[in-house]
Amino acid sequence: MSTQRIEIKIASRIYPININPEEEELVLNCAQEIAGILRQFEEKYSVTDKQDALAMVVIQLAIREEKKKKQMKDNEEITTER
Repeated sequence: MSTQRIEIKIASRIYPININPEEEELVLNCAQEIAGILRQFEEKYSVTDKQDALAMVVIQLAIREEKKKKQMKDNEEITTER
C-alpha cells in the first residue's frame, strides 16, 4: 500500500505526515476539528499559550474517546445479555 505526504496546520504550525491516500479526508477533517476546538478554548477562556490550549484539546478529545469506548462496551454487554 502506498502512502502520500500531506501537510496539516494546527496552532499556526505545519505538520507534514505520511498517510494512506484513502485516509486523507479523515485526517484533514480531524485537523479541522482540532483547529475548531482550539479556537473555542482560546475564545472562551482567553488562552494565550498555544501549548496550554492544545493540552486542553487533547484532554477533551481523550475524554470523548473514552466515553465512546465505554458506550460501545455497554452496548456489547446489553447485546450479549439477550
